[in-house]
Amino acid sequence: NTVALQPSPDIPGVIKGGTMPEVVIKGLTSSDDPFWLPGVGLIFSESQANRIVKLDEHDQPVTFVGNLPNPLGMAYDAKNGRLISLQTKPGSTGPRVVWPAGKEAIIADNYQGKSFGRPNDIVVDLKGGIYFTDIPPDRTIMPPSVYYIPQGGSPMRVAEGITTPNGLQLSHDEKTLYVNDTGGLNVYAFDVQPDGRLANRRVFATYTGRDVSLPPTAPPVSRADGLVTDDEGRLFALTDSGIEVLSPTGQHLGA
Repeated sequence: NTVALQPSPDIPGVIKGGTMPEVVIKGLTSSDDPFWLPGVGLIFSESQANRIVKLDEHDQPVTFVGNLPNPLGMAYDAKNGRLISLQTKPGSTGPRVVWPAGKEAIIADNYQGKSFGRPNDIVVDLKGGIYFTDIPPDRTIMPPSVYYIPQGGSPMRVAEGITTPNGLQLSHDEKTLYVNDTGGLNVYAFDVQPDGRLANRRVFATYTGRDVSLPPTAPPVSRADGLVTDDEGRLFALTDSGIEVLSPTGQHLGA
């Protein structure tokens, strides 16, 4: 499919109006969760090709880690210097260490004896603990949830009741966890407790993006997906409006 690139609106302090996006690479089977891995460069998941890809010095894709069971979201564990990737192939779902070579390990593949459904996005705190979202295909077996795994511990279900929890991110002081709802309109905020559990769920902001392919009678959804923060505490979310930008207090700055 061809996507028509649109110039950016002016968002003071973020981007100058009229800036055009640039296509870095095309022709992949899938792509998800790009980020900069220290000492390596730009990497992203190509889930349908069962690999994590990096761009070489010529911006060409090369396999960074292969033979993975449909990897999706991933995050760098700065405390332990390891790359943690969420696997989504049935029978192999859950977070695992995939890099550096020789340190590979399955961190968890079930919650209280039930396999995770389809883990989606992940963030690692400064203590080496892992938050990730799970969107099970069969919600009668496992509910859509957010999990936390303390370093060396067992998974804890720390949030449920969000229609389709997807992208998530910690504030820079790690006192707040933000979670996008792909199947709704909101991004939620939670207070992070000392043991990693969550409290005080609240609507942090309502997105402007709307899935226009839905019937007029259907409840509106934003399809909010990935979520990141910058050094100023602003949030950047992928929605059906493009990239929506929120202030540290949840004000909509532009899209």
